[in-house]
Amino acid sequence: MRRRATGVIHEPAHRARCKEHAPWLGPARLQRMHNPVSVYCRPPTHRSPMSNVLQLRTAKQREELLVDDVLDAAERCIDEIGLSATSFELIAERTRLSCGSLLQRFEDKDALVRALLERNYMRAIRQMWLVERPANVHVVDFIAGLLEDWLLQEINIKRTRIDLELHLATLRDPVLAAFMRRQSASLIEHLSALLKRLLRGHTDTASSEHEFQARVFAVAAMCGGLHSVMTSGMELNRMHLQLILRESLSGILKSAPV
Repeated sequence: MRRRATGVIHEPAHRARCKEHAPWLGPARLQRMHNPVSVYCRPPTHRSPMSNVLQLRTAKQREELLVDDVLDAAERCIDEIGLSATSFELIAERTRLSCGSLLQRFEDKDALVRALLERNYMRAIRQMWLVERPANVHVVDFIAGLLEDWLLQEINIKRTRIDLELHLATLRDPVLAAFMRRQSASLIEHLSALLKRLLRGHTDTASSEHEFQARVFAVAAMCGGLHSVMTSGMELNRMHLQLILRESLSGILKSAPV
């Protein structure tokens, strides 16, 4: 009766046959080849590609969290003492990173301002693409509510002070100013895409694409004007703000194409 193979290599006959056919193998090599524990129980020495991907993703997430901590600390400094008095030393005191690590990531204050502008931009983009209109809410009321929430969120002393400091920094630097203009143009494009998505099925398709873009710019200009008025210190009753947004949007978006 034949024995079923168990995966264990038996000594000494098998080792003798290997030595006969491969005389160049030394005793240590033969021992490793025929040691059942080393052959069958040794853990893999390489990592799978999926493990490497997960490690990279985890490292990227850790880096993003660190950068967010740094930018939060920078905003607190700007809010309290202004951008000109904010230094990497002061930011480092509020974070888990050293001043040297901050300089490796941002190089100078202009790079820090750019990172703050980039984060604000990405937040706005994410909010636009996560928006979904409930079926029981009229499209104009829904868009007016979105714009109202954005305006009220932006109009607070801390946010206004930080945005003003960043705006002044862009005015002093042509490179930052050009970067800010590109961001503004991109936000208008995303606003256009958002309005198209929300207005699908609620508009007149006979109007031209150019007319629709003009309406989008009108919405952006209206928001910019309201933002300027509210940041200048003029208080708007919330009911009046809702009325302004709803009536203005009704006129601007009337017969807008999809």
